[in-house]
Amino acid sequence: SRCEDLAEFQAELLGTWDRARVYPAAFELQQAQCEQAETTLRLAEGIDGLFLNGGDQWLTLHAFIDDQSLPTPEWQRILARLQAGELVLGGTSAGAAVQSGPVMISNGSSRRALLEGAHEQPPPRPGCDRAQACPSGLRADSLTFHRGGLGSFDLGIVDTHFSDRWRQFRLLQLMVDSDIALGLGVDETSAIEVSGLFDDQPVTLQAHGDSGGWLILTDGAVVHSRQPLQIDGVVLHYLGPGARLELDDAGTSDSNPDATANPAHGTRAPECRHVGHYRSFADLGVFTTSTGAPAPHCLFFPLDDTTAARSDLAPLPPPASAIGMLTSWSWSLQVGPDRR
Repeated sequence: SRCEDLAEFQAELLGTWDRARVYPAAFELQQAQCEQAETTLRLAEGIDGLFLNGGDQWLTLHAFIDDQSLPTPEWQRILARLQAGELVLGGTSAGAAVQSGPVMISNGSSRRALLEGAHEQPPPRPGCDRAQACPSGLRADSLTFHRGGLGSFDLGIVDTHFSDRWRQFRLLQLMVDSDIALGLGVDETSAIEVSGLFDDQPVTLQAHGDSGGWLILTDGAVVHSRQPLQIDGVVLHYLGPGARLELDDAGTSDSNPDATANPAHGTRAPECRHVGHYRSFADLGVFTTSTGAPAPHCLFFPLDDTTAARSDLAPLPPPASAIGMLTSWSWSLQVGPDRR
């Protein structure tokens, strides 16, 4: 009802100005669709596939929900058609993260996540530290989340740029703080194909691309402390390119018979290595023993001048349904004083 104020909304809500001059054709199309809302609904009815762009999942989410956080008619129709198997949905970067179900990650680095925990509030503006304009209690890299993404992947939380930006730690912290037991991380130049979400078939993950992706499961883990994070028995699966896994057979009950035990499970853990010794977290997936079996790892992650995180990863047998290059570990993480 306020389509004439579109430019004002863009400046206020998106931080973008003068779009009618910079992108006149796109602005004209958006103005027309605002004035004729049935146009986008017809578009949602007729498409065979939808690919969500990267950028900022907070903005993407609010393009598909109203001011009561309810889905717009367009998104309701897209989701209904997805559930009926009538269209394919994909997304890159923010366009993948926004598809999370009960919780959507909206900002944050792993270092700040482990130092502060997660904040259930809107993300801070980029660069707010330098501008001294961060909301109270937040830094520019604070871990923030929203209760509910678009819900097309309703099993858990989706994160992206995963290994390349060492986001395993921030996703684990958010899973613990929000009581979500499943996290899915997608590496750069990679994709995780998900099938079986809306039919009677087992939910299946298949990795594609240069690196692959990760599945984190905490339903069998023991949380000793949320802040600072102290947790044992997390199950971590790395799906290399081409690997396939059915989630029905990926549960911690089979993969992690003793979540309270030492994560090394009787194997002598190696000397801890600084995270900077690895190009990315994905490199762990190819570090094996001379027999070709996954090797135990110990990672040391300094957080600030006084605090560090220690990760111990002990090999686990892969789930029975695993096909291809899949590596599994029992993961223990302890945040505490830096005693180097």
